Amino acid sequence: MTRKVLLGGIAGGVALFVWSVVAWTLLPLHASSLRRLAAEDRVVAALADAKTPEGLYMIPAPPDNAGRTEEQSTAATEEWESRASRGPVATLAYHPGGRDPNRMFRPMAWGLGLALAATLFSAWALSRARIASHFGRVAFVLGLGLFAWVLGPAMLWNWFSYPAEYTIVVLVDAVAGWAIVGVVQAGIVRPAP
Repeated sequence: MTRKVLLGGIAGGVALFVWSVVAWTLLPLHASSLRRLAAEDRVVAALADAKTPEGLYMIPAPPDNAGRTEEQSTAATEEWESRASRGPVATLAYHPGGRDPNRMFRPMAWGLGLALAATLFSAWALSRARIASHFGRVAFVLGLGLFAWVLGPAMLWNWFSYPAEYTIVVLVDAVAGWAIVGVVQAGIVRPAP
């Protein structure tokens, strides 16, 4: 890995991390797409009473047809399809142990590490692309960010019915963040003359 790629990856990662902190804490960007559950206390109590283990849950959950006859599987699948069609549907990431919102060191460290991993890759890919124009290099890096958005939030919107409003806000966040990374990396990772 060349010095320019390493420097571009680190500078891009720091820029992406700083943008992420600003987007989530200082700007009202994400606030509009995250809702409060009206009966939150009752839902939390029901999850705790059921001793729900940590995990990702789909509501209604697709049937577990292992060990069922073909007729039983068909009936269970039809019942699930009916419940899903009527609604409500939800996706729940559940952590019964909680997380102290005032202890952000670990999530922040992981956030920086993930940003660095992504931008080291984008810097390496940019160095291989050999794009002469500054704008072209910015667009290339932005394209990588959009590619990541399609593989992540857009897929979750499609398969898990994430709200369109949330998915669009995450798209705006990704475009802004990766445009910043693109500007930073385009100035550092330039093709050899």
